Amino acid sequence: MSLRTVDQSGITGRHLCRQGAGELYSDDNVRACAGAGFFVLFGAHLSGKIVLLVLILVIVNIGYSAAGTLISAISAATKRNEVMLPILLFPLLLPFISLAIKATASAFDDRPFFELLNQLETMVAFCVIFVAAGYLLFPYAIRED
Repeated sequence: MSLRTVDQSGITGRHLCRQGAGELYSDDNVRACAGAGFFVLFGAHLSGKIVLLVLILVIVNIGYSAAGTLISAISAATKRNEVMLPILLFPLLLPFISLAIKATASAFDDRPFFELLNQLETMVAFCVIFVAAGYLLFPYAIRED
């Protein structure tokens, strides 16, 4: 697929997503544009991997949300909370995101599920740790003394 094909498909998708000026940024239009772009880039390679990619996406969303909520609650009590959040969150999420990238690459490379299972188990362990830490520490993180 050439760059011109991707550019033309992006222009076509953009015109298809614009139904009216008032509805340009509605949720349905944004989802349609994102879905069209994803299909243009990866459509031919997604034959039987949709369930696996959705599983990876759900695990990553849970872990990222749990860690972000906990760290944002901790950094909200500081004077420079807009600086503290990325400083605390980035090192915490870096191994998690690298596992997600490896898992997604393995899914696109048509590797067997048992090879991907080690990465998925580690990602689920990160999720459990983030959710449990958030559940246990959130009342202490948001209390004001």
